[in-house]
Amino acid sequence: MKKRIISFIIVCLLSLSCLTVLSSADAQLSNANDVIAPELREVMNASKAADKIPVSIWTEEIDSAEVEELALKKTGYNKESIRALVEQGKGDTVTLDDVNEYIAVERKLYAEKQQSANQKFAGKYTFLTEAKSKEDAYVCSYAPMIVVSLTKSQIETLAKDSMVNIISYSPKMKAENMMSTSVPTVDANYTRDTLGYNGAGIRIGMVECGIPVSEDENAVSWVSHALRATNTDGVSYSSDDILHAVSVAEVMVSNDTRENGKYKGIVPNASLYSAALGDNEDSNRVYAAVEWLLSQNVHVINMSGRIILDNGAGKYTEVEKWFDHIAHNHSVHFVASAGNYNPESLVDEPYVTHPALAYNVIAVGNLDDKNTTSLISDVLAATSCYNEIKVASSVTPPNKPDIVAPGENISTSTFHNVSGIFQPVSGTSIAAPHVTGIVAQLIQQYPSLAVLQDLTKAILTAAIDHPSRRYTSANTNNFDKYGAGCVNALACTEVSYRGTFASSAFSASSTTPKTYTFNAPSSAAFVRGSLVWLKSTWYSGSNHTGNPAVDADIANLSITVTTPNGQELTFEYDGRTNMIIFELDPDVYGYGNYTVEIGTTGSNTRTYFGFAWWY
Repeated sequence: MKKRIISFIIVCLLSLSCLTVLSSADAQLSNANDVIAPELREVMNASKAADKIPVSIWTEEIDSAEVEELALKKTGYNKESIRALVEQGKGDTVTLDDVNEYIAVERKLYAEKQQSANQKFAGKYTFLTEAKSKEDAYVCSYAPMIVVSLTKSQIETLAKDSMVNIISYSPKMKAENMMSTSVPTVDANYTRDTLGYNGAGIRIGMVECGIPVSEDENAVSWVSHALRATNTDGVSYSSDDILHAVSVAEVMVSNDTRENGKYKGIVPNASLYSAALGDNEDSNRVYAAVEWLLSQNVHVINMSGRIILDNGAGKYTEVEKWFDHIAHNHSVHFVASAGNYNPESLVDEPYVTHPALAYNVIAVGNLDDKNTTSLISDVLAATSCYNEIKVASSVTPPNKPDIVAPGENISTSTFHNVSGIFQPVSGTSIAAPHVTGIVAQLIQQYPSLAVLQDLTKAILTAAIDHPSRRYTSANTNNFDKYGAGCVNALACTEVSYRGTFASSAFSASSTTPKTYTFNAPSSAAFVRGSLVWLKSTWYSGSNHTGNPAVDADIANLSITVTTPNGQELTFEYDGRTNMIIFELDPDVYGYGNYTVEIGTTGSNTRTYFGFAWWY
């Protein structure tokens, strides 16, 4: 598959915007060293006085709790109330209309307040006002961050403002595209056709270099029927970009009924919202594309591409920090391709790419399904990226991918019909939309999952129906490469139907362990559990004392399992991923009741978690 590199100086995706407001009288001084990130300080020391340095400025966030309370008053629901219903076993009382209304109100209220705060903050500084007027600064609507290029003295000036939590360096980036039997392999045709989870009422967003509508009269596009909106803003893109976008979209929403639906997508009735990046040099485009999708109130966003940073390969960076913030605060699922590399290349490296390294993003690797629906012989594609190699970083990068899906030699409608020539496509780009489609099915089945990113990921990674390869987080040799294993739509819907899941939270004032009991029947071949928790990214004023705690470490959770035969097993967070997966053999540990205790060593902020079990 052809690759077309498109350069971006995306000081924007890295950084991310939006700031809170303080009157000039409230602008108290703080030590500049508290808020200037070490990497940025190094760049400043090596720069001349007149040099412009790309930075991201994170400020105190607006009162998110106030937004949630307003959303509750307006709609009768908010994130906390839906989580509480799920915790009480009443999550099925929440309808898709309920969830959609809450999401729309929360995002609108938050964006309005954050934009207002940004304007007031930027208005205090002439150089920020001028940069905004020249469109040289990007101010986010859904995160407390501004991306702009400043001189050293301007950076030092901002660092003295008590509203500023941290100023980080924003490296140059470029974006790149990455690119039947696959749908039956993950049983998504059964959940679509027999169970009826066809995506009706679900909004899927996609970020691509091109748009998924073919401009070639000789090529057939089967996605335009589901395309509800496209944001291009005058960007230009190539035919390769279009074909890549079409192939990704068709895995999700193709309604090709020929040959008994052989090329039909996983959720053909879903609405697709496409944001095109194009091949221009607009450094704000990626971030603007994602924010536009949020404004369309999408439930899940697919990103089948990678962002290459000039200094961030394999590291947890500003890109990941922003995605973690958005997923945590605004009830959107992100699914991203783990990345492709050439094993024989001296240039490419097998690091999982950005933004798939984010904790709250579902990173998808490429499984070579050998063109069969059986999983017995399947292996990881040779080009699929994984984090077996660790990279020096101030923040240990999470282990990725989280899960794998078929992505090798996949035949989609358009590629199958270009000039009548069979042209299959391969790569993690094509694996990711398989997972995105299954997430859409799960939300259609159980709408409360729209606001439970942790629980959804727990269900996906617990319900692995992969007889030859089920991996636990302690199995580092294989977990590094496959994550939990191959996604399975039918198993996921069974977990949701059975209600074999739980959702709750810890906080600094509430760290009492949570206990759950489930029964393993005599028919169980194994007992498998997956615990997933979100990385919190609060930027409230309460954090801004002394050294602002803007990047709190990921919470440290653990699982203690008491088995039917009385054994006690403990599984702990290993510093590599926000997911703990165990699998036990009932022939060894017994059939009957298993008691699971989920604990935390403490948290300085609220930590949401989801737990799912499968047998």
